[in-house]
Amino acid sequence: MAVQKTIDMTAWKAQYKKNTATAGDKLVSKYNSRTGIVDALTSDAAVQNFKTNTVSDLAVKVRTAKLKAVGDAGLHAGMSAHGATNYQTRTSQSADKAAANATPYMAVLQDATNKLPARTSDPAANVTNRVTPIAVALHNAKKALYGAA
Repeated sequence: MAVQKTIDMTAWKAQYKKNTATAGDKLVSKYNSRTGIVDALTSDAAVQNFKTNTVSDLAVKVRTAKLKAVGDAGLHAGMSAHGATNYQTRTSQSADKAAANATPYMAVLQDATNKLPARTSDPAANVTNRVTPIAVALHNAKKALYGAA
């Protein structure tokens, strides 16, 4: 059995705040390295997904037109101008909310992690035996939390 771990929510929240101070630049860099954003957002699949959750065809047309008018360059400019600062400020300010949202899963994560078998030299076996149980445990916790069968 692996070494037992305890999740310290106070330390988790402090680390969350610390990470937000440096994550903004990374967010902007990763976002701006992406291309084809507008094409992806206006693809048939994306439009259908949007339509499924929207009440009118007009909203779809307005969204598509505005995305195409802005283009990737406009999205990148907005992210560059405001993304890092807004991300750092707003995510740091939301640490209490993040902690509250994460708290129901921490006991599940801690329990699942502490039940994991030791790592092996086989990466596929490690994923099956160490990643899958955590993913399944967290998924089941989410279903239980929100009353899904």
